Amino acid sequence: MGGAMSLSSIIHDNPEIRNGLKARVVRPKIIFDRSVYAPPLTTNYQIVGTAFDYLLRFFLERVNGHALTSRWVAESGVERIGTPSCSYDLDHEVLSVKMSRRHREAEAYLSDAKYQHRVYLKSGVVTDEFLVAALRLAYLDVARRVGPDSVNWAHLKSPNPKDAEDLRALLALAEKQPFRKSRLCALNPTFGAASRLVHADADLVVDGCLIDIKNTKYPRLDPRDFYQLIGYYLLYGFDGIHCSDSKTTRHEINSLAIYFSRFGYLWKFSVDEVLPPDTLPDIAKWFFKSVCPSKAKRLKHLGEFHGPLAKYLSEPKKAAAKTSKPSSAKERKKNQLMPNSSPRRSD
Repeated sequence: MGGAMSLSSIIHDNPEIRNGLKARVVRPKIIFDRSVYAPPLTTNYQIVGTAFDYLLRFFLERVNGHALTSRWVAESGVERIGTPSCSYDLDHEVLSVKMSRRHREAEAYLSDAKYQHRVYLKSGVVTDEFLVAALRLAYLDVARRVGPDSVNWAHLKSPNPKDAEDLRALLALAEKQPFRKSRLCALNPTFGAASRLVHADADLVVDGCLIDIKNTKYPRLDPRDFYQLIGYYLLYGFDGIHCSDSKTTRHEINSLAIYFSRFGYLWKFSVDEVLPPDTLPDIAKWFFKSVCPSKAKRLKHLGEFHGPLAKYLSEPKKAAAKTSKPSSAKERKKNQLMPNSSPRRSD
């Protein structure tokens, strides 16, 4: 993906883009129902949130046999851990590659997580081992999203039992949600070429609804999370949604949602409610230029985009050429006259 920034960083750290979205997008009201609440049991918020993302996708994969899945981010994280050492045997002309101890440990944790995942898909039983495996995937995730040097190896080896207990409570809330059964379910899809323009992958796409998962303990909406969701929709508009085990998913997204996992609350609204259709062309073009200021790079990406909003991104060169031409034969004849000459009167 080159040196592209993540959508999260762009929205959270760039007030110019965030304010640009604020000026162009309608933000609906949100009212929390506080009757349901699963409080965090530790301060390990980020890891528990990422682990729950994995758990929810595994749950949806189990109840939706047709679900489209993608490669786990943790798998890419493991690939980045440890530097292999190479040696060449001149006598036997054999190249030997030895992986580091850290890499072998990471591979073992990943292998166990895949085993626990298979067992859960068959049985549906949420074991302690399954919850621990999800936590370890979250720690391995860090190697991909932040860097291998940021992995907490002590916690990876022995995750906090309270974090596993926390995950069990969150999953129990998710199992009651209406989006658990669906006609189309895409788990952790990317946005194709648009994900190379800006680092981004969605949590869920369920029956035409793009859902982002938030594990916040506060009963309120962070505006940055709302604008990040809008950014996801625009990236979808550039090149659709993609899953690694399938071709481009040509399913239309017509609604957006944030699932507040600690409150068991799905906040959902239609795309038209926040992005009126007559404003979409201008918003799409503005967002494209904002996240990719280089015209040369924009031209390169344009040839890769095939989503429903891609048609709005090109420069209207032909249209500009037409507006410069006279609109009638009479005007063309008039423009051919010399500056000091004047047309003859017919009378």
